[in-house]
Amino acid sequence: MYFPLGILVPRLRPWAAVASIGFHVSIGFFMGLTGFALTMVACDLIFLSRPLGEGVAFATRATARIERSLRERLRRPEKDACNTTARGAVENTG
Repeated sequence: MYFPLGILVPRLRPWAAVASIGFHVSIGFFMGLTGFALTMVACDLIFLSRPLGEGVAFATRATARIERSLRERLRRPEKDACNTTARGAVENTG
């Protein structure tokens, strides 16, 4: 019932599409109408095409940033770890 309002207001479009997808997935699960549910979910995804593309691009950039950060951390040793072992060896001999 609120889906037309969600389609007409661009800011509500992602929320209306997500609610509609959830509704149709529950129909497919609880009522066993999987063909209908998948068809309607595919139609709902049309309304998310731009935000979905932006979300995928954001996730790709974030994943690349995290991987780059992890590679940098694994390459260089921790400064504190080296200093604590050297201090511990000096204190034990003294």
